Amino acid sequence: MFRFIATCAIVAVAALVPVAGLAKAPQILYNDHHVLAKPIVLVNGRVLAAVAKGETLLVPLRAMFEAMGASVSYDAKSKRIEVRKPGASIILHVGERSAVIDGQQRALGSPPILQNGRILVPIRVLSETMGAYVKWVPGRRIAVVRYVVPTPAAAGSPAPVTVPTPTSAAPVVNETPFPLPKATPKPESFVAIDYFLKPTIYNEFSPGNSANANLFSLRTAQEFRAFQIHWALDETIDTWIYPHNCNGVGDPQCNVTPIGGVGSAFVPAFQALDRTTETHLGIKIAEPRIYLAAGMMVRTERYGYPPLFGLGYGVMKLPDLDRPFSVFASLFYYPRVKGGNGLYDLGYHVTSYRAGVTYNLGKSPLFLEGGIVGDRGSNAFNAPSGFTHNGAYVGLGLKI
Repeated sequence: MFRFIATCAIVAVAALVPVAGLAKAPQILYNDHHVLAKPIVLVNGRVLAAVAKGETLLVPLRAMFEAMGASVSYDAKSKRIEVRKPGASIILHVGERSAVIDGQQRALGSPPILQNGRILVPIRVLSETMGAYVKWVPGRRIAVVRYVVPTPAAAGSPAPVTVPTPTSAAPVVNETPFPLPKATPKPESFVAIDYFLKPTIYNEFSPGNSANANLFSLRTAQEFRAFQIHWALDETIDTWIYPHNCNGVGDPQCNVTPIGGVGSAFVPAFQALDRTTETHLGIKIAEPRIYLAAGMMVRTERYGYPPLFGLGYGVMKLPDLDRPFSVFASLFYYPRVKGGNGLYDLGYHVTSYRAGVTYNLGKSPLFLEGGIVGDRGSNAFNAPSGFTHNGAYVGLGLKI
């Protein structure tokens, strides 16, 4: 809470500034508290909600003025509203565009209205009468109001309250600078397990065979803030199990191109396994949750090739698990994913991708997800052939 003076008691209340072109309801910031169109309880159990009418904002009468130390009375029959505090008085009527302020007739930008059992009033002229300071920040569409409870200068004598001179052209600017908070999504973290729905694999062992069992993916992600920067750490482990079909000597499916890409070799039938681990560290570049990231890929197989390692880069959009539905996606490129075993070196250029949607299961921390996933590798050096893995998946996630 920003304090103007050590002895001031900050009272939270909504504010109004007449501005041009209110196509969308602006935010209202009063004494460092946001007051949005959705009611928020700010002080003494009172609900304050701003309502845009044309080019004017209105706020609840009693909640606002009583928070400023004024007495409020309303006669339902005559629709007369009377607000008084030492040194200030306001008389106005529901539906009328004028008010008597300190004995002087004043025009209002919008008349007071009665809505859902509450009287809503335009606030700029009226709040200035009560001693509030008003500022409109057009670039951010935020109406800012500060009200300082007067501090007695001496026993028995109230301190004078300096009231900015209201103008019809623009709100009064508070010359004391203070930061305006930025609304950012709350950092999220999750873990999810996905099951592949019979994806297809192309490589030297498989001319498009479908995986038949136990294909899965494990994903985790964590958003955090460090060095005044929003970061995300994401890790994915994809496992692809598929058959290398071979019906014996003479079956062309048994002939496999070896490392180096020259000639062919007989390989009997077996169950192949490819596993890819990707780790991404990203910096947020846009909302909602879009990151520019560096990546690290590790590839292992169950058919005797050396482990492969490579660095890359890409972009990722994490899911928004604070919403019932959300989308997510990633696209990464690894220029050299390579390895060797002392006898030969092997390397690929690899592109990986993933996209999907999430659905929250009510108020529980669980969510469902589904989408497509895949990768594509081409020869960098000594690769027997290129490869692709691709398919759809469904899964279950847990918000942490």
